[in-house]
Amino acid sequence: MHGVPDRVLLRHLLAEAGGSRREAARRAGVGRSTMYRWLEGGLLDEPHNVSVDMLERIAKGLKTDVGQLMTVAERERRAPQPRS
Repeated sequence: MHGVPDRVLLRHLLAEAGGSRREAARRAGVGRSTMYRWLEGGLLDEPHNVSVDMLERIAKGLKTDVGQLMTVAERERRAPQPRS
């Protein structure tokens, strides 16, 4: 995950925010397709291209803050992975 929030986390935060992708996009000031791409793993495609501005917009759209977003992402990254 490289410290970038994954799609499961982002979807969970969207559900907690109690809104739709369209509403999250409006709050973030981005188009619906951009929010959809972020929520469907676009952040994971090229994690080195994730900017602070992008994280701030995602956090705003999901009614959280960047610190919380990254804290949860880091905790998820460090969690033991289930064995198959």
